[in-house]
Amino acid sequence: MMLQTGEAQFISPVPNEQFLPLSKSGKLTLQKTPSVVTRYLSMNETKKPFDDIRVREAVSLAINRKALVKVAYNGFAVPSTGYLPTQIEGGVDFGEFPYDPKRARELLKEAGFPQGFKTTIWSAYNDGKTVKTLQFLQQQLAQVGIHAETKALEAGQRTVIYGAKTPAESQHQLYLIGWTNSAAEPDWGLRPLLDSRSCPPVLNNDSYYKNPKVDALFDEAIKETNTEKRVELYHEIQNLVNADKPWAPLVFEMVTAGTAKELKNFTVLPDGGFDFYSAEWKE
Repeated sequence: MMLQTGEAQFISPVPNEQFLPLSKSGKLTLQKTPSVVTRYLSMNETKKPFDDIRVREAVSLAINRKALVKVAYNGFAVPSTGYLPTQIEGGVDFGEFPYDPKRARELLKEAGFPQGFKTTIWSAYNDGKTVKTLQFLQQQLAQVGIHAETKALEAGQRTVIYGAKTPAESQHQLYLIGWTNSAAEPDWGLRPLLDSRSCPPVLNNDSYYKNPKVDALFDEAIKETNTEKRVELYHEIQNLVNADKPWAPLVFEMVTAGTAKELKNFTVLPDGGFDFYSAEWKE
């Protein structure tokens, strides 16, 4: 409303459901940019039953990502095809993650859960889009027998009950979270989230994922100066991670902004930051 009345000249993000109506205004310019923002469902491997790869794979197979884009993002996202957006050098495109609830139920039965189980999904955010995502995930998982309570955490709650927790102290089971790779290179998109030495409270390995080979590859890759060799190392890391499935990657989000027509060269960047170095006002 502030943008429409002229009280504000720039907003980001634009609520997805408002993007199309606002784009029809002759007074505004709307921006929509593919981003390096990834959203994923992390699975705490220190908590049963998520210490079982069959359960983790079942969770991933239970989620229809194309439907998630429509339901929660109004089309302002694309289904994840990996652990890094492919516009980042070194990102591996695994293709469309399969949606196969029948196979998910079979894996749960193999893991000893023929009737499914109960769990909780925490979220790091509590905005409308995230609440829709939580509800969607809750419904999808219920179809394969995983009955999930949902909790959208306030920032203060998140700090107290999640942010400073070591693996032994952790309480969460499933955690809906995201990561913005502001450096736009593979190390900062992977190591803070998947190196075992990056578990909270150090960084953001909220699945408490641990693979010594992955850790060793991170150490090797960060020191490698040959670009091709470095990319190969990060490819190997992503292939190992995909085999272990500590997350269910969900979507790569689009970043949006709305500006007054008179405001020029004020743009939103792929990491959600802003470029206004050449901004000017032209009546």
